[in-house]
Amino acid sequence: MLKIIGSKDCCDPQVEFGEYLPLKIFCGDKFFNSKSYWRVGNFQSSLMEIEIDQESLQLMAVSVIISDEVIWGLPEIDFSCAKVDNGWPVIDVKEWPMDGIKDEEISFRIFVDDKNIFIQMCHQKTTSKVISVNNVAFGVDSNNFLIWIMASNLKIENLIEFKNLWSMSS
Repeated sequence: MLKIIGSKDCCDPQVEFGEYLPLKIFCGDKFFNSKSYWRVGNFQSSLMEIEIDQESLQLMAVSVIISDEVIWGLPEIDFSCAKVDNGWPVIDVKEWPMDGIKDEEISFRIFVDDKNIFIQMCHQKTTSKVISVNNVAFGVDSNNFLIWIMASNLKIENLIEFKNLWSMSS
């Protein structure tokens, strides 16, 4: 799991959709030099990649490469008691491999409605902290692990295109 150790400013988060890279959520410049990667999924029919700046340790981008399914409707998540921080997550990479790439077989689920995309890495954990800027939020559990990512207030045309990439489940 990805351990969060703080947060830093991100002035203008962006969400992009495309055919080659179905979803990319990023902070600031989407092209930066020193990267570490956390890759999760089953590496056959699901893969998500999180890019981390090696100098600042700030999470810089989340890319969904492929997903088993996209589920219509958002799950019920109660984060009414969660502490809220402004910014984007800073990641603990102390025990990572020297090459800066950490692969973990962790399943994730993607939920979509008419305005939002919600990526859930762990559905049984309680959200104790939310780190957010504008329309992008990151849910963190009581052990400071990233458990979900949400982009909201998205354009319906982009969401329809994204939904059409995978067969929808209900």
